[in-house]
Amino acid sequence: MKKDEIIVLLKEQLQLANEQLQQANATVSSLTTQVNELIERIKSLEELLVQKGIAIDKANRQNKALGKLVSGKKSERQEKNPQDSMTQEEFDKKKEEQAEKRKARKNNGTKRDMHYEMKEVHVTIDPVMDAEFLKTLRLFGTRTCVRYSMEPIKFIKTVYHINT
Repeated sequence: MKKDEIIVLLKEQLQLANEQLQQANATVSSLTTQVNELIERIKSLEELLVQKGIAIDKANRQNKALGKLVSGKKSERQEKNPQDSMTQEEFDKKKEEQAEKRKARKNNGTKRDMHYEMKEVHVTIDPVMDAEFLKTLRLFGTRTCVRYSMEPIKFIKTVYHINT
């Protein structure tokens, strides 16, 4: 084979390789467009599934709420508002009565803390003066003084009964 024949042979092979490359590029570009279309379809299907899932969750919540109302539990039923049946004057009067009850109790109706575990000590204190002198003055009586003290882990209520 001569030099010219080798060059012609190589040119033909180069042309065939270029044609195959162009065909491969064409198939790759068509495949990429198909892949892009598939990706878009998948995204739209995902969005639809998410929307459908949200719709299903909403429907489930509504069904659950309706089921609670229909089941007959008194705690879940909605009752008529008593304000609708009362006139405004009656409603205001009721509010004033409730406010007066709270004021009568003092401290805005808060409840007192009762410490049942508290130790209670009673102490009677007699005056130092002569008892006969006090009898003549007729000042006998009793005052009560309450003091609270705290030792670690317990409270002590000391009630002093002071004879006067």
